[in-house]
Amino acid sequence: MLLRSSFYLTCRLPSPPVQCFEEFRNEVVAMQPADLQGRMAEEFGKLMKDVHRTLDAVNRDRFQNRVTIFRVAVKEFAKPP
Repeated sequence: MLLRSSFYLTCRLPSPPVQCFEEFRNEVVAMQPADLQGRMAEEFGKLMKDVHRTLDAVNRDRFQNRVTIFRVAVKEFAKPP
């Protein structure tokens, strides 16, 4: 999968995880056609809204739910014609 290989090439340790995520997000958005870049950036914004960088159970559950919503949304608008 292109996104996975792209992520591993982009994020090199000892980069902080937040920086890795931001680089990955920017790269994924840039890979989209121009008409979908705004929508992809919006979906990434929704993914991380109100998610704190902690590992407590409530936060982890919130993030897992947002990942599912993100996948469904991206799958819907990024379908090939």
